[in-house]
Amino acid sequence: MKDNGVEVAVRQLGKPGYFFVRLTDGELDVTRKIYLRKGERKTVFIPAPIKGKEQVKIEVWYEDSLIDSKIVNLKFGNGGLKPSNGSTPSIISLKPFTVTLIVVAIIILAAIVILVVKAFTRKKPLPPPPPPEYQFS
Repeated sequence: MKDNGVEVAVRQLGKPGYFFVRLTDGELDVTRKIYLRKGERKTVFIPAPIKGKEQVKIEVWYEDSLIDSKIVNLKFGNGGLKPSNGSTPSIISLKPFTVTLIVVAIIILAAIVILVVKAFTRKKPLPPPPPPEYQFS
C-alpha cells in the first residue's frame, strides 16, 4: 500500500473473465476492471487518497456477483501505509468455478435421466401379423 492508493493481488481459479476490484470507505469509491485467464494472478493498483485513513474496504466482483470482500486496517509503517497484517490483501475467486461446475453437473445428470427414461418407455415394435390362412377346395 502507498499513501496514494492500494495494490490488490487477485488470482483466478475458475473460468476466465473480467473482474472488478473496488476500494471504498464511505467517502471513496474507486473501481478497476481487469481480465484474468484461468489460473492467472495479477496485481492491480487502485489510485485513491488513503493517507490518514484507518481502514478501507476492498471488494472483488465477477460480472454481477460479489466474490470476496475484506476490510483492511491501515497503519503507518516504514515506507508508507501497510495493512495491519503486513501483507498485500489477496482475494481468491473460487465461486465462479464452483457455480460453473454445479451447472455442468446438473446438465449431465438431466441428460442421463432423459436417456434412461426414453430407453425404458420406448415401445417395442409389434410382431408382423400372421400370414392369412388359405382354404383349398
